[in-house]
Amino acid sequence: MILIDLEHLALAILSDNGRPSHVAQELRNYYKEILIDEVSRYKFGTRIHPATNCAT
Repeated sequence: MILIDLEHLALAILSDNGRPSHVAQELRNYYKEILIDEVSRYKFGTRIHPATNCAT
């Protein structure tokens, strides 16, 4: 039985010969979109309550 720790498993999934894998690129784009959305909300004064996901 081969055991692999989570850090090495994550590195194997997120890297492809030292470059970001397709999975890593998709995650980067997903979180980039969330970050841009949150910055836009902050700039325009709309705050979203984390528990209700409603504007406050």
